[in-house]
This record gives sequence, structure tokens and C-alpha cells, in this order.
Amino acid sequence: MAAVPHNKLFWHHEHRTESMGCQVCIDRPFCGGLKISMPVWNCLDLCRQFGPETCAECPYACPRRPAFAAMMRAVVGPDLTNTPRHSPTATPLLPPIVPYILHGYRRSDCLRTDWVAVPLHVLFERGTGKPLQGGRSELTRLLRIQPDTKLIVVGIAKDDVLEAYWYRARPAGILRAICDLMPDLVTTPNFSLFSNVPRWDNFVNMKRTALSCCELGSRGLNTVLSVVGRTPEDYRRWADFVAEREEIACLACEFATGAGQGDRIHWHVAQLLRLAGRVKRRLRLLTKGGRHVALRLSQAFDVTLIDSDPFMKAMKRRRFLCSQEGKRKWARVLTPDGRCLDEILQHNVDGVTSAADFRIEQKGSAAVPVSMVEPDISWAANSVGVTVCR
Repeated sequence: MAAVPHNKLFWHHEHRTESMGCQVCIDRPFCGGLKISMPVWNCLDLCRQFGPETCAECPYACPRRPAFAAMMRAVVGPDLTNTPRHSPTATPLLPPIVPYILHGYRRSDCLRTDWVAVPLHVLFERGTGKPLQGGRSELTRLLRIQPDTKLIVVGIAKDDVLEAYWYRARPAGILRAICDLMPDLVTTPNFSLFSNVPRWDNFVNMKRTALSCCELGSRGLNTVLSVVGRTPEDYRRWADFVAEREEIACLACEFATGAGQGDRIHWHVAQLLRLAGRVKRRLRLLTKGGRHVALRLSQAFDVTLIDSDPFMKAMKRRRFLCSQEGKRKWARVLTPDGRCLDEILQHNVDGVTSAADFRIEQKGSAAVPVSMVEPDISWAANSVGVTVCR
């Protein structure tokens, strides 16, 4: 299957005309119909080439594939309602920003911070699925964090990592390894909902996310459900799924790549706000990326940002500065060859978490117009003595 290049032609818009083939599709109750700019009869037209050889090599869930029935059986069909339940757990109180640490290279000391988020891929070998041995002590050694740091395992990752998790790491015992880490929170893998593939691939990935939530939660882990949708119907199904399951108290979304493209991020934000309205209970929301829409999301959620900037900027020799207007700036610094970057990273983490240019307003579950929300910006001195004012 030759995937059509991803662009705005494949984005669902309510003002578009529904594809005529959607009206006779037996799976329309799960899909809700597709409204895109690309002229197609139905979503199967997004598969530009099909045949015995190309379909066998296709990685997506498509009815033309010989393995389609097996893929559907593996997730017990596309219906989310038959996902097993798990006992509720108490969600810990989270700060507005949690730094995201990818590795421990170019560092020699442990990062000092109350909370840290770590990527899923450091917990297993991608090729074999073999889980990390040694538990929390080995992870703190690899990432150079303090043993008592509160830990969030972030399942938001690239597709090759997520596929390796599903097909190799799970059979190899990754769930037990995650339990051994005793993390404070674990976000489910965010299996991608591509816009340029047949809809059945979206159904399978939504169900895999739901099943992952059950697998993690049934082991007593504080589990965060990753939500993303291609159409409003996808978000409505997620809303119904969350509304009937009180054990789900925290959601996660990713705005660093697909959902954060251009002005499309505002469509996803609107869908999340509608989801919150349907659930009718206050939820915590973890976002990776999308700092500029956090204030709007805080109308309906208690928002925590998983922020990779302090780490990534430190690796690129950038030091955090906060201007008097409250804007984040990253100053270039020169370091001798081979010098460790511990001081820059520590400064960036301290500066970002203390400077309140990222302000979450607690407005309850009722939506508040953006124009009515006044961000209360306060400043704090950072570790290098930069003067900051209110």
C-alpha cells in the first residue's frame, strides 16, 4: 500500500460533504463518516495500490489485507465498550510543568527536581523487546536522576517504538518491568491515527490504546489514557469511554507532531473541550507540546505540561532566560570541548519550573471564553541571578 502524502486534504472538516460511500458502509457507527477535501468514494480510496503483493506488505489495518481478520481478533473488534475494567487508583497532585529527560549522556551528576518524565523507549530494547533490568536504580543511573524523584513514564513516542512495545516488549515482560519501577504515573502508548489511511487502522489503534490502559491499570499503576481523534466521532467515542469509567481520572495528548500542525491544533483543542463537557467531571490533562494552548485547555482540565525544552535546549548549549515581559528566551552559551552539561540542564529545569510564564488557571469544569481569562504572571529569580520583575 502506497500511502498518500499527509497534508490538509485529508483533514476531517464538518463543513465538507460526507463521502458518498460512507453512507452504505457497515462500519459507519464506529466511524461517523469522513468529510475531507480529497475526492474519494470512501476511505478505501486512500489505498492507492492494492493486490496480492502490496496488501501483504501493507502495515495498516485494511479489509483488503489477508491479515485484517487476525488484526481485528487481536483487539477483540473495534468496539471500545468491551474493554475490561480495572480498579481506580489515586492520581497524585501534579505540578504545572514536568521536565522531560531523554537520556543521561554528557552529564555526570543527578538532576535535582521533584518530578521528571521519562520516555517509554528507555525501558526496553527496541529490536528484541527485552525490558530494562534493575528497576528504579538502573533507570536513575541511566538518566542521572535522583532515586526519590517522582516519575512519569511517557508512552507518547514514535510509531516504531510503539509497534515494538506492542508486538515485542509486551510478550517479553515490559509490564512487570514498569511495575518494578514503581512510577507515579504511566501514560498509555498513543498509537497513531493517520489521516491518509483507511479508517479501520484508526479503529484498531484506538482499541490498542484502550487495551493498554486496562493492562497497565489492572496492575495497580496510576494510568493516564492517551486520547487522539481523526474525526469528532472518535472524540465522542473517547468521551463515552471515559465518562462511564471513573477509574480514568487523567488523560494525555500530544501536540508536538501531528495534532499540533499549524492551525489544526485548535481543532483538537476544541474536541478535547467537548470531551470534557461530555464527561462532566474534572480531569487532569497531560500535554506534550502545545504550551500556547494550555491556558485554553485549563478552562476544562487541570493541565500539566510535559516540557522537553529544558533538556533539548541544554543539549544544544542554550540557557533559559525570562524577559521582563514574561517571554521565554534561550541564550547561546559556549562550553569547552568535553564539558558536561549538568549545570546548564539544572539551570534550565529550575528556571522553567519556577518562572510562572506558564500559568494554569483553575476555572472549574465550566468553559470560560479565552478573552475572559487573565493570566496571572508572577516571576521568580533564577539560579544565575537574572533580574525578573512582576
